[in-house]
Amino acid sequence: QLSKKYISVYQKGLDTFIVHRGTDDPHQALYDINYISSKNEDYIHQRIQETRDILESVPKSHRIFSTGHSLGGLVAAKSLLDPEINKRTIAVETFNPLTHITDRKYQNTHKITNHVIFGDVASLGHRGGKTKTYLPSIRSSLFQTLHTNHSINRF
Repeated sequence: QLSKKYISVYQKGLDTFIVHRGTDDPHQALYDINYISSKNEDYIHQRIQETRDILESVPKSHRIFSTGHSLGGLVAAKSLLDPEINKRTIAVETFNPLTHITDRKYQNTHKITNHVIFGDVASLGHRGGKTKTYLPSIRSSLFQTLHTNHSINRF
């Protein structure tokens, strides 16, 4: 079993997908708020270490893809700061990630594609890589747009 508490691993043929769990409920939103308010890097570094541990069990011949929503998207993108993870990762796809580019340490940000629902307040700011922005449902009120556009279910 390669999966960890906040990371799921799926393998198909020679492809390995590392999925970083994001915010699921209001209690987990405290992690997001804590990160945004204090830039708590310990939590991020712990998840990157778990990713490194997982990669040790994945054959070198496998292609690695990484993804995540919200805080999971932040971890997926920041994991590229680790040289071994960066070298083995083919692409990172994030969904409404917390903003993650705050310094120039990032390498190969061309590997990152961010998918963002317009109006998602958690995704405001600078991101590395490409960003694809999607419009929310036209049936949404302004409040619903600002409140619910962060959900992974909006994609």
